[in-house]
Amino acid sequence: MAPDCWHVTGITNLRRLSRHFDVPLEGSRSVTVAGILQEQLQRIPVEGDELLWSGFHFRVLEAGESGANKVELRVPPAGGPLP
Repeated sequence: MAPDCWHVTGITNLRRLSRHFDVPLEGSRSVTVAGILQEQLQRIPVEGDELLWSGFHFRVLEAGESGANKVELRVPPAGGPLP
């Protein structure tokens, strides 16, 4: 796995990610990774869905009836785009 890539669960807290990576969050009512995916896609996410939001790049690796279960997270290095 690339150094800018992590696997997270859908219940991962967005504020915790924001603090850990020092990335400010855009306005949203969502609390979790699965929640922001569903909010931004305006549907239940399926495997392969991708989203660029607030500096994070999400790709759904596993999804069930209730949404994203496992997600690949990529964050650009400080001050730069993803390679």
